Amino acid sequence: MSTQRFCRKNWIVLLLLWIAHAIGFGCSTPTRSWVYPTQDEQEASLICNQVYNPEYAAFTVNSRLSSISRFIVLENQILAFFNDGNRVILPIETDLPAGEEFPCGARLKNYPCILGTNEGSNCSRKHL
Repeated sequence: MSTQRFCRKNWIVLLLLWIAHAIGFGCSTPTRSWVYPTQDEQEASLICNQVYNPEYAAFTVNSRLSSISRFIVLENQILAFFNDGNRVILPIETDLPAGEEFPCGARLKNYPCILGTNEGSNCSRKHL
């Protein structure tokens, strides 16, 4: 008799613990959403990298060992500013608004999800 009573009590305790765990797990999950850079931020990041393509090597020959710090969009070209003090006009066409300045080399507001995918360990999450 005592063995049956012991087993019945353990079964009830385990059931109650399982229910408490299930309720607690569901309540403790925070709401999260993925954050991606804007279209302009993506375009600016691509232009910062495009400056180092071989097709623009003739324009950037004096600053090949320096990194680009920022650029200003002109009509049908950009004015690139390098960390060594050089400025170069490059024939890079873009849809970015003319006259605006865009930074290079800085991380995009903690958005490693540049291509809009949330796969892998490269994406940041913003907690709401």
